[in-house]
Amino acid sequence: MGSSFRVNEPQVTAKVMDGEAVIIHLGTGVYYSMDGVGCMVWESIAAGGDTDAIAASLAERYGIGRDAAAADIGRLVDELVAQELVAAAESGSTATATLNGAAPGGYEPPVLKRYDDMAELLALDPPLPAAPR
Repeated sequence: MGSSFRVNEPQVTAKVMDGEAVIIHLGTGVYYSMDGVGCMVWESIAAGGDTDAIAASLAERYGIGRDAAAADIGRLVDELVAQELVAAAESGSTATATLNGAAPGGYEPPVLKRYDDMAELLALDPPLPAAPR
């Protein structure tokens, strides 16, 4: 069984719009984005999806090898954890979120884009409210 993660709230807030996940770390003011497959994976992780289930869903949906999908998910999750955007979910989590929809244009490995250009401004005055608890 794979690992489950949760959004690192209240330090992180995110919104999905038109197939793009916009993620803001409120403590640092750095913002991130993911589109296509990355957005779908973010939504599944945020819903508590198990990494193995996400990889299996990607492999089936896009006709790619399960090992390749698992490697892509592992790399992305490692980056999300390193940026403190997600944290390991408590053990015993049983959510098995699946990917919704399909990214247009076929499979592209998920990429987390980082934007530092407004970090000081966003840290002082975040544009998105922290998610309610």
